[in-house]
Amino acid sequence: MEKISIYVILIFFLNFTNAMCQDERLFRDLMGQAKKKPFREGVLQKKVHWHSISPFYEVEMDGLPGKESFRVEKRDGEDWFSLFNQYKEKIFSKKLDALGKDSKVFRVSLRALSKDLKTLIVYFYNGFTDVMDFEGTGRLYFFTWENNNLKTLNSFKGPVFWHEFSSRNGHYHRRVYELSLYDTNGDGTKEIIVKHGPTTKLFFYKKKKGWQRF
Repeated sequence: MEKISIYVILIFFLNFTNAMCQDERLFRDLMGQAKKKPFREGVLQKKVHWHSISPFYEVEMDGLPGKESFRVEKRDGEDWFSLFNQYKEKIFSKKLDALGKDSKVFRVSLRALSKDLKTLIVYFYNGFTDVMDFEGTGRLYFFTWENNNLKTLNSFKGPVFWHEFSSRNGHYHRRVYELSLYDTNGDGTKEIIVKHGPTTKLFFYKKKKGWQRF
């Protein structure tokens, strides 16, 4: 099966690198140097004083003519991930939980879990704190839909995939979790497995019920 990987790096301009992989579309460093500007209250319910937003990044979600897209935003320090239909109309939006400085979405992966189930795996760096000790974490979010029907879109706050800690006395450790997809029970739907050393976390999706942890 053919799959397309797209890495997007925003430094002072956008560099696009296309590669062929299996059922995957990657977007890296989405915010980068996105233009920062005052934001005038519009469709948002509360007044926003500072707003930074990425361009639209296209992704094929429902198999119909015209591509969907997503954007990542900063609203007064809050991180948001939003999905849009082919007409650039917002169809889903989710606030991502930041825990410290420099929080950002840095990778998005489109994966097919079965013939009628897809998910966007969002890699979100929660940020870091350094008041006493340095600590930074990253967490996964799953945006999933069934039968190419975007009305079934739902979000799930997944597991930590990155943890870094440095104490003032010099102790340092870093945990990078491996992510894989595998049909563990032979039902035709792949589970998401996140592993570090002997620790394994398995997440499976039940139609009309959403994500559950085994």
